[in-house]
Amino acid sequence: MAKSLSINSDSESSGDYPASPPPALDENQASMKLVIVNVAAGCDVLKSILDIGRRGHTSLAVQSASGTIASVTLRHIPHSVPALRVYGPFNLLSLTGSYFYNNQHTLHPGATPPPSFSFGIHLSTSDGHVFGGNIDGPVIASKNVSLTIFTFKNPGIDKYVPEGEENDDQNDNNKNNKNCNNSRGDLSMLNSAS
Repeated sequence: MAKSLSINSDSESSGDYPASPPPALDENQASMKLVIVNVAAGCDVLKSILDIGRRGHTSLAVQSASGTIASVTLRHIPHSVPALRVYGPFNLLSLTGSYFYNNQHTLHPGATPPPSFSFGIHLSTSDGHVFGGNIDGPVIASKNVSLTIFTFKNPGIDKYVPEGEENDDQNDNNKNNKNCNNSRGDLSMLNSAS
């Protein structure tokens, strides 16, 4: 069952939090929840996402997003390039990422620790130009923005190892792909007509 939360511009402009608290997980409830968040025009979408995790004491991942963005601060890799603030309005094509509350997660052997939070965004201009990058500051909604978020507690972080290479810790892409039977790009195996 999905819970819904709305963030309005009145609470944002006064510096107060929304009147209704974000959904919190109860010990007796399932460990993963689906939350629908509506962020009003003028509010910071990223702040709204992080507030859900911090106030609910839970980790989260953004599943989908839609709406219109007034401005966003982007940073492209490498980090030596300064952040860039761009002004719209822009159509929100995607916003994805995750937040680990207090860096609480179970790191299995060989896995790389994830950053505590990381979010990316893709937008389009009114004439169809698409751009995006890593979010490095406020993401201000121009019109209502709708988010679908999964919240969860103490996730496990695993390292994927291709079958047959369980004992090989080297990160060699050629070795990782040696089990692929379709190395020449032949897509005929996908044809369902026989």
